[in-house]
Amino acid sequence: MLRSLRWLWPALFSAACALQHPAGGSADAAKAPDDGPALDLAPPDVPSDAPAFDAAPDVAFDAAPDAAPDVAPDDPAPDVPPDEPACPAGQERCVDRCVDLQADPANCGACGTTCAAGAMAAAVCEAGRCGLRCGAGFGDCDGNAANGCEAPLTAASNCGACGNACPARPESAPACAAGVCALACNAGRADCDGLDANGCEVDTRSNPAHCGACNRPCGAGQACVAGVCMSTCPAPRMTCNAACVDPQTDAMNCGGCGNRCPAGQVCAAGSCGCTPGLSLCTTACVNTQTDAQHCGGCGVVCPSGQGCFGGVCRCPTGQTYCAGRCVSTSTSTLHCGMCNRACFSGQSCVGGACVCPTGQTACGSRCVNLLSDVGNCGACGTACAAGASCAMGRCACPTGQAVCAGRCVATQADNNNCGACANVCMNGTTCQMGMCRCPMGQMMCGGRCVNTMTDGANCGGCGVACVGGQTCQMGACRCPTGQMVCGATCVNLQSDGMNCGACGTVCMSGNTCQTGTCRCPTGTTSCSGVCVNTATDAMNCGMCSRACTVAGQTCQSSMCRCGSGLTMCGAACANLQTDAMNCGMCSRPCTGGTTCQSGACRCTMGQMFCAGACVNTSTSMAHCGGCNRPCTATGQTCSGGTCACPMGQRVCGTRCVNTQTDNANCGGCGTSCTGGRTCQMGTCRNP
Repeated sequence: MLRSLRWLWPALFSAACALQHPAGGSADAAKAPDDGPALDLAPPDVPSDAPAFDAAPDVAFDAAPDAAPDVAPDDPAPDVPPDEPACPAGQERCVDRCVDLQADPANCGACGTTCAAGAMAAAVCEAGRCGLRCGAGFGDCDGNAANGCEAPLTAASNCGACGNACPARPESAPACAAGVCALACNAGRADCDGLDANGCEVDTRSNPAHCGACNRPCGAGQACVAGVCMSTCPAPRMTCNAACVDPQTDAMNCGGCGNRCPAGQVCAAGSCGCTPGLSLCTTACVNTQTDAQHCGGCGVVCPSGQGCFGGVCRCPTGQTYCAGRCVSTSTSTLHCGMCNRACFSGQSCVGGACVCPTGQTACGSRCVNLLSDVGNCGACGTACAAGASCAMGRCACPTGQAVCAGRCVATQADNNNCGACANVCMNGTTCQMGMCRCPMGQMMCGGRCVNTMTDGANCGGCGVACVGGQTCQMGACRCPTGQMVCGATCVNLQSDGMNCGACGTVCMSGNTCQTGTCRCPTGTTSCSGVCVNTATDAMNCGMCSRACTVAGQTCQSSMCRCGSGLTMCGAACANLQTDAMNCGMCSRPCTGGTTCQSGACRCTMGQMFCAGACVNTSTSMAHCGGCNRPCTATGQTCSGGTCACPMGQRVCGTRCVNTQTDNANCGGCGTSCTGGRTCQMGTCRNP
């Protein structure tokens, strides 16, 4: 649009001069009003080395127009891009459109950085760096972007992918067909079993089953001679394994039947050997002038990436061995001029030097356009304020904005910079036309914006507070629907127990306020002025003042009853399962130390009921081991239900004795020691 208005520049310039020096008046009289827009009279042509900002550190562009233009009035206006909306996240503005500097081949890494296409390749931009996308069937196998995708992926050395070399097979040469390794059989050989591993295993010149071609057998008794079925095998040929072969040239029968030449060797004059120009290395014939595994001699392996040229390992002419591969240091962006000297994003390597595209300058680690780059506007490192744009090497905020704290803001609407930088709108005010004002329908009360139609602290006016449950409705304090003010609080006279039916009417003793009247709750009865449930109240069971007096009784369904599991026995509730005085039935007591267990009188575990009492038959002297089995001998005790004498004693008569020392029972009951002898060790001996 500005291009179409360039004709206005002379008129604007003349108007500016007229404002500064009007005819017949002073310069002061011609000043524009304070609120009028200032004319930007900066010269259209800015030298490339001119500073893009004033000296003030917080201002990223010229704060005021120059006093006078540096060009003649008839000079054309500069091409300054019009104000544009902000670009989406992840994009930058380049001239008149938003682009993704990480993926746009026309602006790769920086505005104006154009990626160049190559032979058999299209230019692409990935992660802000230029690259190539090879056409179908081609690859960049030498890593040199200058020659594009130079390698056809149909060659045996790069079959389907760079570096995918087709292996050599017996009696064949490596070949690539449609990106897949195949066999190119030697003359007179054919692959009749379809197996790559054994190569072209059949000699169609002599094999009677495949004479002249696979699966073309000769008739019974015929021989295959030079690929033709014949009735006899002529000299100097000979029959080997039903085939008519020439032992002078047949590698399977070299010099005689069954003499097979090793893989890669040929039969010449009846002897196995390599063809002229090849050398035998281990078991294979190789060309030591070109074979990278045997370069110049057997077993001499070239480093990865190098080839064998004239028997010497080296890179092709014009290339250098860098980081395991041959590259051109004249064009390689990773090895520009020398190994491992990489160009940064956006640069290309020309003649061994990293250079930015035309119209761009290296700033830091990228190429930029100093006329449009907001981070390097006019000079490297000169950054425009947030929201500003760079046009012709000068930073400028959008129309109606100013720089505040390093960014462009609209001071007519910015709440933190209202009318001027750092003028913050507070207490609910917003910036309207450069002034902090309350929103429509609100007013300032106590230093904040409030809506006096709904604000309970400022209802209808500042400081008018609604209390006691009232809310501000249409600028007036009102109780909610169905309530009225009692004292200073909104209450519901239909349900409020302190104001039942009228202010101050209090419901007492369990009464609640129901439809404006004090009543007992449903299911309760007023007894002596107190609301009770006569179905469960033990002091008013079934009716007022009828109390349940028997111990253990409760009021159940308006009747005094014993509790669950209890039975009325006399004047008390008893548990017939455990009550020792009413065991199993009323008035049946447990005696003799028994207790009531599950409605029956029983001794405790380990005891028996003997002679009207519970005893422990394991220790009872009167009931040892069972009822009425007493221990009668003097000295006996009941232990484990058995009457026993102390250790070393036995019962003799009615007492326990030691037959080792008892003179009346020496060695056995009734054996007495006489004549002054004593019992020693169960034997009567003289003293």
